[in-house]
Amino acid sequence: MKQDELKKLLETAKSLRDDHPDEIPAEEVHGTVVYKAQVNWFNNITTTMAVLIRREVIQDTDMIDAYHSFCDYLRLTDLGGRPTNEEDIRRGNEFLSLVIKYAERKTME
Repeated sequence: MKQDELKKLLETAKSLRDDHPDEIPAEEVHGTVVYKAQVNWFNNITTTMAVLIRREVIQDTDMIDAYHSFCDYLRLTDLGGRPTNEEDIRRGNEFLSLVIKYAERKTME
């Protein structure tokens, strides 16, 4: 079960990082996640991780600390109350790359 969830995490993280453009659209976009600039893109990242941490699929303290640090950044910079910027997307991509490396390593164990 844990291995299946880690494989799903790997697929989800790769999709979130690679299947959505980094560009910030001129107008606000709502609904289905198309751009990384949408708040829902960030929500997908944090929700996926929160569920796996709660289920104890992710138990590595460094990974959990990285998750909390990413969430702190989003909260402290008031992501939901302002337009997304390039730094937000860069940090999201970096966090997803860290998640991908973690999931790849864990699926090999």
